[in-house]
Amino acid sequence: MNSPSPHPTSFQQLRAAAGIYPDALDFSTMHGFLAGISMAPYELIDRPWLPLALGLPDEADIPDEIIGLAMQVSDDMVEDLIEGVFEPQAATEQRDGYTLPRMDLWCQGFLQACALAKEGWEEMTSDDLDLAKLLLSINVIAAPERYGPLLFSKDVSFTDAGFLAEIRGLTGAVINKIASRAFEVEGLFDEEDDFPMQDVDFDFAEEELREIPEQGLMLFILTMGDRLPRVVVDESVRRGADMLLFLSAYLADDQHWEPDAAGDRWWALLHCIFILGAIDDSRAAAPLLGLFKRMQDLPDDDLWDWASGYWPALFRNKREAAAPALRRIAEDRALGWYPRSEAMGCVLEAAVASGSEALEAALDWVAAIAADEAEDDDTRCWMGMALLNFPRERHRLLLESLVLMQQQAGLLYMNFDLNDIDRAFQTGDAPEWERFPDPWSFYDPEAIAQRQRRWAEEDNGGEDSFLFDDDEEFMPAETFVREQPKVGRNDPCPCGSGKKYKKCCLH
Repeated sequence: MNSPSPHPTSFQQLRAAAGIYPDALDFSTMHGFLAGISMAPYELIDRPWLPLALGLPDEADIPDEIIGLAMQVSDDMVEDLIEGVFEPQAATEQRDGYTLPRMDLWCQGFLQACALAKEGWEEMTSDDLDLAKLLLSINVIAAPERYGPLLFSKDVSFTDAGFLAEIRGLTGAVINKIASRAFEVEGLFDEEDDFPMQDVDFDFAEEELREIPEQGLMLFILTMGDRLPRVVVDESVRRGADMLLFLSAYLADDQHWEPDAAGDRWWALLHCIFILGAIDDSRAAAPLLGLFKRMQDLPDDDLWDWASGYWPALFRNKREAAAPALRRIAEDRALGWYPRSEAMGCVLEAAVASGSEALEAALDWVAAIAADEAEDDDTRCWMGMALLNFPRERHRLLLESLVLMQQQAGLLYMNFDLNDIDRAFQTGDAPEWERFPDPWSFYDPEAIAQRQRRWAEEDNGGEDSFLFDDDEEFMPAETFVREQPKVGRNDPCPCGSGKKYKKCCLH
């Protein structure tokens, strides 16, 4: 059993009194069930929840003593939940040398209570994405083999004792978070109340995050969509090599790249990319390099638009390990213009860091590709755009010939024209990656808030919903998050300027 809660007596008395009912819920399940009752929406008050806990018919007569004990347990739990110090109580089991609390049973009991008040929970989660994500976490703890594959790599063993110990250890923190959100939505707190767990973005203190295992950090990465906070990203980066396996495995799993892998799983791919980019370890280069093949295989995925421009920053702390492979990618005619141009940008950034001689040689290398008529037109144009960022007189005629090539092709949106060439030579060197130096600003509170406003404006509101099986098992449906941005970085800007979105209204 876990360490005793501040109010164990009432629950122990209730368990002793419930011993006369052979079909009553077991210790762990009943404690979770009563916790779910204690923080449930008001609609649950008139539901026959106590007979369910005792394994009795709805209309069964229950002694006043037991009713009084059940209400006392609920009152004690509410007090602990309000103070943010609630601790789930559960029996234990021995497995592979671990003493595991049966938090799976505890969470199953909690979800049974949620199922009794499904309308109220659906209403609350429709307005509160954070609450929806927390409830999803409880589903994973309750049934990791069923829900774990939605969040973790297929290589994870959901029966491994170490894995179970880590995810079950998150139960108390998650439940206190759920209580803070549920009570706030239900109006139990005034704005002046000093409630320690009422933040909406998992704003953990650093010392709290350091106690969470890597699997727990991955749970946040995989479930918080485009609202993952910077503090979780920073802690993941600090773990370095310990997080590499989890991040790399997620990116390597083909099922996460399927067309229906939208919503949280889609954003999780972006998080894994950005976190790997921030990890200062040469071993983090390999999984990032593997993504250029994904770009070729899945060219229409909006993920590439959100990573576009950031690749030089992502490889900045691992240039030496990545440079040879990036150069090969940029030269590979079997690939399309997009992965090649992104790799080329990384090569140029590394050349700038190496000095003027390396830069001039790299620019001539880019010019050779742009001048090669055996190359496809798109690749030549994008190499030409890179040369515009580093205008050299020796490349001017080449750039003008690329403008003529575009005109002859009758392109609706030209990559650049003669006016752009003139402006580039007046401006001088202006590498594009200088406009995208910090991928991790994505996680700043201001950026998160700006995205939420943008999504709301685009969709005029949205709905979260939680579905229930016919047997009343609590199951999360897809919550309302922006599954994929409507306008990609490389799309024409919706303002009508004719420029690409990333060069116009995105910044």
